[in-house]
Amino acid sequence: MIGETVTILTRTETGTDRYGKPVYDWPEPGAQVHGCAVAPRSSIEPAEIARTPVYEGLAVYMPPGVSVTPYDRLVIRGTVYEVDGDPGDWRSPYGAVARGIVVNAKRWEG
Repeated sequence: MIGETVTILTRTETGTDRYGKPVYDWPEPGAQVHGCAVAPRSSIEPAEIARTPVYEGLAVYMPPGVSVTPYDRLVIRGTVYEVDGDPGDWRSPYGAVARGIVVNAKRWEG
């Protein structure tokens, strides 16, 4: 199989907290999507006192018809990322043929 396999973890409401606000979880195993391309998007290390955070961003190109929302999470190469914004419709520059969707993913560490 060409490309990488990415797992989509769909946000599910599991109840409410003591203030009546919804509580969410992203249960596994999730839905596997084969034939994805993963590219680096950005990485920064902001300077903060007594903290060394790292932000990493990826662009994930998925086949057409895949359902991803801004509330989902993605497992990419064994690491969990949050979806960053709305997925985009990726079309060929040589015609209006749908080639897939692009999903920006992010994670913070530290």
